[in-house]
Amino acid sequence: MRVALSVGGFPRLSETFVINQAAALVEAGFSLDILAQNREVSGLIHPAVRGANLMERASFTSDNWAWQAAQHVRRPYRLRSALEQMGVRQSAQFTGGSYDIILCHFGPQGQRALDLRSAGVLEGEIWT
Repeated sequence: MRVALSVGGFPRLSETFVINQAAALVEAGFSLDILAQNREVSGLIHPAVRGANLMERASFTSDNWAWQAAQHVRRPYRLRSALEQMGVRQSAQFTGGSYDIILCHFGPQGQRALDLRSAGVLEGEIWT
């Protein structure tokens, strides 16, 4: 079963349940892609992130050059929305396509997944 995990930031130590869930999905044999908006850099890494090689499964919208440029625009709210869709699409790590489940943590990520599905970037059943 192919699963996409959509999160705002990854790996957030304050959201260990998301890290544990991702690690458990990998351990159970699911094909997992982590779609994160931001790369969390705290210097501390949860052991499950390394143990399940979760960073190798993650793509980050914020790594896209166009997304980074949008951070410097005076009124970026509309531009960011469009670039978020393009940024995930252009990420070198993101394989895109069809998923059995697109699992979203939390509500705003559910909306993001709906937008990406409407744009034709993602296919699959969305769970929020």
